[in-house]
Amino acid sequence: MADKNKGKTVRDAKPRDLRDHFEFAHAIAVAMGNNCPTAEWRSWKDVPRNLKKDVMDEVLCKYTLDDDMNE
Repeated sequence: MADKNKGKTVRDAKPRDLRDHFEFAHAIAVAMGNNCPTAEWRSWKDVPRNLKKDVMDEVLCKYTLDDDMNE
């Protein structure tokens, strides 16, 4: 898979793209806190597989519902 942002900096990004990125990152942080509030993970690869699934399901549900409401 090609890196579509290779060679670009944050200054090159459009404000909407940055907002979407930060909203998505925040949703992941909230989902992690909801599923394992006392743990501090340094890397996604350190997170147990079952917890990854719970987090991904929660984030996917949030973004699917948000998309439906925007239509």
